[in-house]
Amino acid sequence: MRQQVPGAVGGHGGGKKRIRRNESRRFLYRLAVRLGIANVDALARSLTAKQFMGWMAFEQLEPFEERRLDYIGASICATIANVNRGKGQKAYTLEDFLLKFDQQPKPRQTPEEQLAVLKLLAAIHSTDDGNTEPTPQQQAEDEALAAGMRDQIAKARAAMIGLEQEHT
Repeated sequence: MRQQVPGAVGGHGGGKKRIRRNESRRFLYRLAVRLGIANVDALARSLTAKQFMGWMAFEQLEPFEERRLDYIGASICATIANVNRGKGQKAYTLEDFLLKFDQQPKPRQTPEEQLAVLKLLAAIHSTDDGNTEPTPQQQAEDEALAAGMRDQIAKARAAMIGLEQEHT
């Protein structure tokens, strides 16, 4: 009996989340691109588990062109960075320069969300008569908040300096 190829799913298409979570499925897509096959599910059905594992092992030893180019670019960047790093600075590695496609960018606020925040801030600082001048109590609270934010910024800067010194 034929074993199921890991990551093979029949007829459901390839949702972004499923592809992102399933390395076998992602490999099937890379293999399909490499072989010029558009139907990934048909490719998965055409391979035995042994063939599939063989292709995965081959790709680990001989990365497909796209991945190989990523490593070449990262190697060039690491070499340039290491040649120009300071004495005693930690050496850069390939991983420092490899592109990371799996990471999700942080979602940006929409203009509507930004407006809602501004309205909330205006409401916090307005009085019942619509005056937007802060009361002495609000002013004291704002100053305390600003001082706390300055402390957090100073801590973040110190942490960044510490990270830079690790590579120094």
